[in-house]
Amino acid sequence: MKNLHRCVGFILGLLWLLIAGVAKAGDYEIIMGKGEELCEACLRNLLRQTAEEAVCDRRYAPELGFGQPDWNVLDLEKQVELYKRVANLVIQGKEEGKEGVPQPNLRIPKEHDEFIRVTRQTRTTLSAANIDIDNDGQLDRVLKYQSGNCEKNFHGYYPGLYKSALVVVVGDQRAIDYPKSDPLTQAPLLEDTKAKYKDKWRIGVSHFRMYQVFTYRGLVYFDLWDGSGGPDTNTLSIYEAKQGQARKVCQISLFPAGDVPHN
Repeated sequence: MKNLHRCVGFILGLLWLLIAGVAKAGDYEIIMGKGEELCEACLRNLLRQTAEEAVCDRRYAPELGFGQPDWNVLDLEKQVELYKRVANLVIQGKEEGKEGVPQPNLRIPKEHDEFIRVTRQTRTTLSAANIDIDNDGQLDRVLKYQSGNCEKNFHGYYPGLYKSALVVVVGDQRAIDYPKSDPLTQAPLLEDTKAKYKDKWRIGVSHFRMYQVFTYRGLVYFDLWDGSGGPDTNTLSIYEAKQGQARKVCQISLFPAGDVPHN
C-alpha cells in the first residue's frame, strides 16, 4: 500500500510540474516592441519552449527566420589561464582579480589544480564563436562564460546560483576588447559600482542573468534573461549592438513581476 501511495504521489508530482510549465509558458507577453516584426517573431519562438528552456537554454528556430552561432566549448586544461582571466572579469570585475571589489566568498582560487576543481564543480564553461556581434561587417571572437546549473532550479531542488556573460577577445584570445565587450553587459544596478571604482571594475555580472546570441534577417542580436530581482526581473530583453552601444529593441515578460519562476 505504501508503494502504491508513493507511486501515485510521484505521478501527481510529475503532472503538477507539467501543468505548471504549460501555465507559465502562456504568460509570455511583449511589453516593449509590440507589433514589431522582430519582437513578434521572438514571442512566437518563446511560445514553443518550456519555462525552463526560455530561462536557461533559449533556442531560436530556423523555420522562424532565426540563426544561432556554432559555439565551441574551450578545453579547460588547455585554456586554464583564459578561463581564469574571464572568471576574474565576470566575478570580480577585473582580469587580474587583485584590485577589484569581489564578494569575499567568490574569490578565484590561485592554485592551478584548485581552480580547475572549482571550475568543474560550479559547472563553469567558456565557449567561443566567430560572430559579427556589433554588426559592423567584421567577425569578432566572442566568448560566452556560463556558470552554475540553471536547469536544476526547475526540478524541485534548492535554488542554485547561475549566470552567463559575453566577452569579445582579440589577438588570438590574448586581450579583452573592452569597447566591444562593455555594451554586452547590461547591468544597470552595477553602473554606480563601475563609476565608483572606475578601472577597478570593468565588467561584472550578477547571478540569475543569462545571455544568448542569435541572428534574424541578417542582423546579430543578443538577449538577456533577468531573474536577479532588479527593475527588469522576470523579463527577456533583446539588444542590438552597434558603434559601441547596445540598444534595447524588445522586452518580453516571461512571468508576473512578483513570481519566482523557479523553485
